[in-house]
Amino acid sequence: MWSGCGWCNARGLGGIARQWPIALTMVFGSYVGGSTPMGGGTVAFPMVVLFFDLPASLGRDFSFAIQSIGMTSASIFILCRRTPLAGTMLLGALLSSAIGTPLGILWLAPCIPEFWIKRVFAILWTAFGVIHLIRFGEISRQSGMSEFNEGWDF
Repeated sequence: MWSGCGWCNARGLGGIARQWPIALTMVFGSYVGGSTPMGGGTVAFPMVVLFFDLPASLGRDFSFAIQSIGMTSASIFILCRRTPLAGTMLLGALLSSAIGTPLGILWLAPCIPEFWIKRVFAILWTAFGVIHLIRFGEISRQSGMSEFNEGWDF
């Protein structure tokens, strides 16, 4: 039987084999992220934390990574297709995320206990689902462009 090289067994292939929960989460996260508007991060967190019983901080960071990869890929796709963008809204989102994301990752996230990471995710996700159930009729009736005031976009 082929045992491979010492490096592969000690660091490479053995390390990869121990990470199978993350790989499986990526498969389902990518599928959901690509086929729904929810994104892969919304699947990654509950799978890593609830199904594989890994720490909530790992689930939070991993779902952020999956969401970042998906949104970067989508951005590249949109830019390559030369899709028209809502510049004012994009500028506001970029500025707020450039400030809020590092602050949240460096100062806010380490202060939140594991217990609350799970609860906040569950509450926000449930609220998202309930709002969509309540507003489903209104959402499904929309067609074409709605009236908007670009002054409020930023």
